[in-house]
Amino acid sequence: MEFNKKIILVVPLICCSLLSGIDAVPSYRVKLLEEPPSAAPAPSPSDDLGGNTAASHNAQLTALCSDAESPPLCVNAIAPFIQGALDPVVAVKVEMGATMNITTKVSETIKALQAKPDITKDEKASLDICADQYSSIVDTINDCLDSVKQNDVYDAWMKFSSVLSYQQACEDAFKEGGGSIPFPEDSKTLFQLGGNCLAILMHLSGETSTY
Repeated sequence: MEFNKKIILVVPLICCSLLSGIDAVPSYRVKLLEEPPSAAPAPSPSDDLGGNTAASHNAQLTALCSDAESPPLCVNAIAPFIQGALDPVVAVKVEMGATMNITTKVSETIKALQAKPDITKDEKASLDICADQYSSIVDTINDCLDSVKQNDVYDAWMKFSSVLSYQQACEDAFKEGGGSIPFPEDSKTLFQLGGNCLAILMHLSGETSTY
């Protein structure tokens, strides 16, 4: 599963109650960089200890995202939430939140397209399928978040693969209808974010096989 095209993504701001011990995840934007975020600037002698700690945390995050579907997107989504040492459980919750954000964005796009007066029969059929699939993605992410909160990351990992299946089913609906999906970049981003979540969940589960 490789995508060679580089894209710029701005995920809409929405609030999600995802992190345990925190009432809500702050609203934020996820931007896919053309290059991975640069390393932290070299610390001055007066803040050498803090600089070394920050560099260590950046290295931990880079390592955590190294096997992700899109490492730059993975790093950039999680980095704003690192306060102190990297917590992989917090990291995967943040990545799931980003996946939920793009899912919500696409769901709104689907509703807008369904309301167009000049929609064709084939387009409507494809959009109806996509609406169902994206509703299932929301349910799956919420279910997986519950599993993570209960410290059952293996269960979350096993369940989360269906997110990519639902995303693909939506794309296939348009292909089978002889058309092209009207939100290709957002669909691709969802695939990348979902792959990122699976990679982190695999790491937390102690598994080494690909998803």
